[in-house]
Amino acid sequence: MKTKSFIQIRNIPEILWLSAVFLIPLICVSQYYFTSENAIAHAEIPKVALLRTLAACIALSLLFQLSASNIRSLWTESISGFIDLRKNSAACWILGAVTFFALSTIATTILSSNPKISMWGFIPGQDGYSTYNIISYLIIFSSIVINLHTMPQLKRLIIAIIVMGVVSSFIGFFQHFGVNIFGFLPSNDYSRASLTTGNAVLAGSVLVMTITVTLVSATIHLHKRTINSSVSIASSKRVVLWVFVLSIQISALLFTLSRGPWIATTFAIFLFLLLLIFFSGWRKAIAPTIVVITAIVAAYGVSYLPTSYSQEYSSPKIPERISSISSEVTSGGLNQRFNIWKASWILISERPWFESSELPLNSLRTVIGYGPETFRYVFNLTAPPSTYGGLPLEASHAHNHFIHQAVVQGILGFASSLALLSAPILAAGYQLITRFRTNSQTNIIILCGITSVASGRFAEQLVGLSKVSDLTVFWVLLGAALCAPSIINSQKLRTNVTYTELHVPFHAKPLKIFLLTLISLSIVLITWQKTLLYPISAHSAGESRYLYISGEYEQALITINSSIKMTPDVPYYYYFKFLVLAQYYEYPNIFNHPTCTPLDDISDNNKEYKTCIAEDAHSALLTAKLYNPYWYHATLALADSSKQLGLDQQSLSLYQELIRLLPTNRILLHLLAEEYLLRGMYDESIDTINKSLLITESHSQTRSDTRFLNEANAIKNRTIAKQTDTNTQNTY
Repeated sequence: MKTKSFIQIRNIPEILWLSAVFLIPLICVSQYYFTSENAIAHAEIPKVALLRTLAACIALSLLFQLSASNIRSLWTESISGFIDLRKNSAACWILGAVTFFALSTIATTILSSNPKISMWGFIPGQDGYSTYNIISYLIIFSSIVINLHTMPQLKRLIIAIIVMGVVSSFIGFFQHFGVNIFGFLPSNDYSRASLTTGNAVLAGSVLVMTITVTLVSATIHLHKRTINSSVSIASSKRVVLWVFVLSIQISALLFTLSRGPWIATTFAIFLFLLLLIFFSGWRKAIAPTIVVITAIVAAYGVSYLPTSYSQEYSSPKIPERISSISSEVTSGGLNQRFNIWKASWILISERPWFESSELPLNSLRTVIGYGPETFRYVFNLTAPPSTYGGLPLEASHAHNHFIHQAVVQGILGFASSLALLSAPILAAGYQLITRFRTNSQTNIIILCGITSVASGRFAEQLVGLSKVSDLTVFWVLLGAALCAPSIINSQKLRTNVTYTELHVPFHAKPLKIFLLTLISLSIVLITWQKTLLYPISAHSAGESRYLYISGEYEQALITINSSIKMTPDVPYYYYFKFLVLAQYYEYPNIFNHPTCTPLDDISDNNKEYKTCIAEDAHSALLTAKLYNPYWYHATLALADSSKQLGLDQQSLSLYQELIRLLPTNRILLHLLAEEYLLRGMYDESIDTINKSLLITESHSQTRSDTRFLNEANAIKNRTIAKQTDTNTQNTY
């Protein structure tokens, strides 16, 4: 009985990392169950909450694990382990790259242009590239490196990844054939399956890795089962099983219509088979080749099955997307990625900043960037017009991991990211080449698999996104890649380190117990405040949205106030409160404001009552702006609200601030020019409209330039006419 209890305690770290790699990519709720500023908050918020919660649990398990060790002996063992690690230079490369990446992230966060946003996120509680999320990935990686020792553990980890890929792919099947199962699809457009990520590109990023891992696992399984045996019914069943598992995921990948992941997956599969032929011989590649080709043919055939929804989004779009890849590359479009990269290069090379303030540590920004999680608002400084509608592009990511990191973390971020994604490729390749004669066949397949999975990830990140689902899988696989070769060779990375029970020894000193308790309570408190409260408040906001749509504005106001009380740093909740209060203002004789309503008079003519409501709405927007001055939606609404309240000077100042936040937005430039015109500030109006005309001239390829051009010229002509009339009157 005691032994069973010990095994259960010892398996806690493994249970936690298996939960992370299986549940985080899969967890999702129906749209608007969680409500925030992002349209796919129903996928982002629960994933981030689960990531941070599991990371906190893993951190606690590591803390108790270390507390059970003698610090002095642990220090000695660490030095001895480092010396042993130096002998395994390939593993040392991965650990060195991870360390470099971690130090780069910490340094750029401390020196960030906005450390608060860099640490907690642009919209706290949502998926992004905040340091808090990076720390969570590092904790999961560390637990795997420390505790992954045996082949059964490695098998369970790989099985969890494959099963996760299959389950999410089945959900993609339903979405493709017109069934929005569980409400995970964020719209009624079934043309692109998003699985459980809320975004088709993000779904493709996950499947690139799960498909390659599945192929590697199939190769190992078929190799072990066919040694010294001929082809039989049993071996044929195994081939059919792997074809089915692989074809399900390839089909889901096709249904995403994401061309970048298609190319990356094709590259990873081809590289794996090529390496297998080179290092193991062509006979070893026969079985996986048969599996791959059969799975691809089956998946492509499934894509031609009729769907229940409009033929506009039917399956023939898949071959069209495939055939358009070459034209997209040669035309320089890549779905506007080239425009994003050009704008990002200006941020990297020139480091512009908002006119209203000075960029701190300006001379160091080339090295340290603007800071993690800042891309979303600094990109607006150089955003070009979109080719669809002519409005400026809005991007939270550069659609290239290295360019993104160069913007937010400068040279440090670019170098550390390059090292992180290259390290497993170099490490596995080095072991393949230097230990060619001593490696077992299983180890060769493993090393070929590590190289192909990491290479596929590298290729996909050249044009793709990275969010919590695929990043969790990546960091788990990175930890497995570090440990797998040693496990296969029955060698541990740190031969002197033994696994300890997760408990505090009774003979521990009081100071040690006090510190352990203090750190544990700190982790729990941070997790509650910065993790668990956000999905609770987002669900409350979702209920408020439902009440608002149903016309129950009084209850909607109470509910959104509850969300604000729980998480006051989410600006969208204040904006939504403003929308609710707008209904109170519009119908003052129907709804009773909780603090403004007079007891005896609720009428349309009660100006004091309506003024009180307007001031409350204005205060909500002002609070949103104070919490996040870079979230321009609050600033725009606040400017309009100030104008309605007769605060002319404040409204003009806010419109000017909008232009500093979004200097390439021609709609806002025209709006500001109109404001100048109304105030008789003719020179300012002409200067503003000339900026709009310059944008139109520089980006004449945008389809809606004629609309902006005609509008700008009309405003300019009216301004000149008004200025002429004013000068004439002054002369007389």
